[in-house]
Amino acid sequence: MTVLRAHELQRHETPGGNVTTPLATPSRGASDVRIIRQQQAPGGANPLHRHDREEIVLMSAGTVTITLDDERVEAGAGDTVIVPSGVLHRIENAGAEPAEWLLELAADARFFGADGTEMRPAWAM
Repeated sequence: MTVLRAHELQRHETPGGNVTTPLATPSRGASDVRIIRQQQAPGGANPLHRHDREEIVLMSAGTVTITLDDERVEAGAGDTVIVPSGVLHRIENAGAEPAEWLLELAADARFFGADGTEMRPAWAM
């Protein structure tokens, strides 16, 4: 069993006004899933990207607009968005308040930029 203490979590500032905190990732002892907390400042947006496995976005605070290929949906606290594998997506905080959500992905999910280049963010490993 692994216990991850709140005071030991490392926050990573990432592009687009985001703060990313890995909660359960392979490097932290999780073998089947990744669970990551992201916070985003008003006006923030993460880069367009895709995964080779589905991603679940569990909103806990604020309101964001999620682009899924050509579709845009609004999601707020308590909402869950399932992003299918291979779908180009991004999260944008169009609200006036900070937004926060949990991401859940398979531990072996891969990340790709909009141009198809594989990305290996240190916070997700």
